[in-house]
Amino acid sequence: MVQEDRLDPHYFSTTPRSSWELFKWIFTEPIKLDKFDDSLSRIDSFFLSFKTYIWIFLFSFILFTVSTFLIAFFDIPNLYFWFFNNEIQNSWENHISIYDKFLFLLEMEKKTMNIYMLIYLFILFIISYILQFAKSVYLGTNFILVLLFSLSIIFGYISSSISFINFVGNYDVHILSIIFNYMIGFIISIFFLLFYYFIFLKLYFYIYYFVSNFFVNINLRNNLYLNSGYISFSILHLEKKIADDSFFRPYLSADFMFFLFEFRPYQRKLAFYLANTFHASILYHYTLSSDYIEIPKNYEKNQPTENFTNTLKILKDELEKYQIQTNIHNKVASLKEVIKILKNLEQQMLIEKRGWSEYYLKAIRANLNEANARLENLELEAKKHEPITANIYETGNPLSPNYQNQLFKGRKDLIDRLSNIIYTSQQIPLLLIQGQRRVGKTSLINYLEQLLGSGFKIVKIDMQSPSNKEFNLLIQNINQKLNEKLGIDETIEINDNTLYTWIAFENYLIKYTKELNYKIIIAFDEYEAFHKNIVKKHKDDILANMRSFIQSQNQVIFLFAGMLRISDLTSPNWDEYFPQAQRLKVDYLSKEESYELITHPVDDFNLVYSDDVADEVYRWTMGHPQLLQTICSNIVTIANQTNQKRVNKEMVEKAKDEVFEVNEMPMTIFWREFCGDAEREVIEQILANQTITQESKEQRRALARLVDYGFIMRLFGAEASDSVQYRIFVPLFKKWLIERRDLIEIGNN
Repeated sequence: MVQEDRLDPHYFSTTPRSSWELFKWIFTEPIKLDKFDDSLSRIDSFFLSFKTYIWIFLFSFILFTVSTFLIAFFDIPNLYFWFFNNEIQNSWENHISIYDKFLFLLEMEKKTMNIYMLIYLFILFIISYILQFAKSVYLGTNFILVLLFSLSIIFGYISSSISFINFVGNYDVHILSIIFNYMIGFIISIFFLLFYYFIFLKLYFYIYYFVSNFFVNINLRNNLYLNSGYISFSILHLEKKIADDSFFRPYLSADFMFFLFEFRPYQRKLAFYLANTFHASILYHYTLSSDYIEIPKNYEKNQPTENFTNTLKILKDELEKYQIQTNIHNKVASLKEVIKILKNLEQQMLIEKRGWSEYYLKAIRANLNEANARLENLELEAKKHEPITANIYETGNPLSPNYQNQLFKGRKDLIDRLSNIIYTSQQIPLLLIQGQRRVGKTSLINYLEQLLGSGFKIVKIDMQSPSNKEFNLLIQNINQKLNEKLGIDETIEINDNTLYTWIAFENYLIKYTKELNYKIIIAFDEYEAFHKNIVKKHKDDILANMRSFIQSQNQVIFLFAGMLRISDLTSPNWDEYFPQAQRLKVDYLSKEESYELITHPVDDFNLVYSDDVADEVYRWTMGHPQLLQTICSNIVTIANQTNQKRVNKEMVEKAKDEVFEVNEMPMTIFWREFCGDAEREVIEQILANQTITQESKEQRRALARLVDYGFIMRLFGAEASDSVQYRIFVPLFKKWLIERRDLIEIGNN
């Protein structure tokens, strides 16, 4: 496949390169002719018609000459002598050969034709002017040029015939001769018009192209559709040959499709047929790549079934998850799910009767072959590196439904509270999932639809994505995701005025959600980025519009997830607009939930922990979800390297020391993003076992924030002393701060 293989740009041009090309467009390119005509002023169009008129006159002159030759060839003056003047009658027998007679007629015409041709040209000029004026009643250039062409036949025939009329003798015969020649010209003209609209359908090409299919190499660059816009019906077998070529040259096919949609209205069905072929081709050439999967929509009679498009969406989502997996066993599990989806698609295409199904079938089977080959290699690699047990822990990415369900622990209390708020509130408030970074907020959003049940559909918006950093881009992204969820194709009208865009967004939400038997939750993940990039730029407008919309309906729910509390978002102040916002705090896992993740994360887990060893793992992490996943992943790696099934404290110690090499993100985010100077001063005092200074309001606020967010805890009883009243809650946080905090600060300077 060559990406540079594209269609000649001239095929898309609506400006003829010459008057000759414009003349050809009369018979081949009605759409281009109309588009070109629309681009011209009345004056330009007028003069252009006269440039084309030269070719029309040339055609008339050729017809004039042919008519003269036919008179000589069929010996017309001898058969119908009363129509011709005496000079022709007396001299005709002296010319024996057809060529001599033809030259004689031309010589005779010199005496009479000039005046008639001038009359003809003048009449054609006047008619051209009238027809150009008639454009004001929408006759159109195509109709005008065809009519001029028809008139050229009438006058061309008359001007050749009238040259020989006998103007001496019986007056009635002369009149009869003129009428007779005029009628012949008129009949020829009518025949031409009928013939023109016969070739309009290009029926005469059907047999030729059907036969040529067996002898000519029909492809995207060499086919009838490129050369004529008047083909009304599909050419038998031509569609298949073009589709075959499209499958192996998708970029050229994309150009050809655009050409058909733009300039070949009669071939709209073929264009949609090729659109499916194109998507199948991309799927074939870019195996197991979610970036290149396009979901067909609004393809009229060539639209795939809803079941197929929905399954294709599922495949795209699953491939996105597969591509970001770093854990080899998670990749294996994800790839198995991909294979399952591909087999489902294969079964659907096997019963699909429309012609393009064969191309999807090829593409699906190519992906299946690639997936099976990758799966075999991954399983071999997994066996080679992890002989004791599979390392199913996820150290960096959020958990995903389907194949990581057993790793998702706890959160039942949050789901119960969220459900209670939604079902019991007369007016659903803004919802905030709040908690430290890397404690499972995004994973919770990923599982919400599964946990809440069929009464909800979740649309997740990652506010850290570059595509969501501008308000209009954000609305377009939400629009696209909602269209996919709702199975519709409706575009929100974007305007430079934020208010107008928001109104269009509200109208869209109300129109398409009010009759649903389920609620839509739009979940904005990392909402601090929403505040920084959207709200601060548009000030109070966004928050005021959101508040108004939330208060006006209960069908669409806005849910925000982030580290900061709503009171920490200022300029403008969120808590002034949403005083009733409901905070759902995502905290660390409980001790019981942590033990389950440590000792029995999945059914076929083979490592064995004693209670004191499991307690040691919990003590270092205090149930912090990502740190717990990371240290457990390190333990599995060590166990497999040492071929040791029973975990001991030495293995835990080594795994703990390697945590920061694998994942220090929770600590760096805390130190770099959460802590200001006042918070850092508090942490330094805790690490130095000093009494925390609380003289200023800023110092007291910093201490309160650190406690409230769960980074430090107050000591009581025997643990406390006059100088030591607080400690870092998670020992791994303290270890990192002692060893690596200065590195981060140096990196920021």
